[in-house]
Amino acid sequence: MVCINLDILDIKEYIASGILEGYAMGILSEQETREVECMSKIYPEIKEELLLAQSQMEAVSETWKKPVPSDLKAKVMQAIANEPLESTTKSEAKVISINKGSQLSTWRAIAAVTTILLAVMGGFYLSSRSEMKQQESALAEAKVKTNELLNQVNQMEISLAQYNAEEAFFVHDKTQRIALTGTALSPDSKMRVFWNDQMKRMVMTGTDLPQTAQEMQYQLWAIVDGKPVDLGVFDLLAGDEIQGKNLDVDKVQAFAVTLEKRGGSPTPTLDQMYVYGGV
Repeated sequence: MVCINLDILDIKEYIASGILEGYAMGILSEQETREVECMSKIYPEIKEELLLAQSQMEAVSETWKKPVPSDLKAKVMQAIANEPLESTTKSEAKVISINKGSQLSTWRAIAAVTTILLAVMGGFYLSSRSEMKQQESALAEAKVKTNELLNQVNQMEISLAQYNAEEAFFVHDKTQRIALTGTALSPDSKMRVFWNDQMKRMVMTGTDLPQTAQEMQYQLWAIVDGKPVDLGVFDLLAGDEIQGKNLDVDKVQAFAVTLEKRGGSPTPTLDQMYVYGGV
């Protein structure tokens, strides 16, 4: 197409018309787009302003990432209201005259409204992102609480399984209740042991024994074929608390408890035996 010949005043008015902003926003018709491209090749001033308009539109697009100023719409609408509507009379020296008039205001209005829309859409985007982050935070918190509840349920299931196992042990027809009574060292001491030689399991409860010094600890023994077998150390049990363990022994003849240094002893200190009970 043939480009329009402009004088200095026309170039300024062409730039001020808003058509370059329209090109930068991609809202021109095909003919207007070709005209802008042609004019920018001929007139350096127009090319410079076109590059500036494109840069400004890129900056406007950044409103998608920034909060929208509350007074933006009022300022833009005021600028549109202050735009003069009358056109300037052109001299006869022009090869082709351009009728600006209402076209100038139209382009500026389009540019202004587009700017407002971009800003409003940017604010909507930010609002949506904020709500999304809140929902993500709430979801993460719900997941944490769900995991905590699942852990509690797992612990309850473990406890229930232990309870069922202990119940099965106590009601088993091979489980014997053995009363350990105090020796001459401590006549008032007593303790109960439940033993099942078929299940190979022992449970002790009701440890009515004297308090010990911090450096001392009670140790349980099984008498097997006349020899003591270490069943481990323990502290006093409270109330109906029980303590059990599986034992790989046969032909248990008796159980006994001695007082040893904390951590236990490989052999029992016989003069520190507190309770004894035969099977």
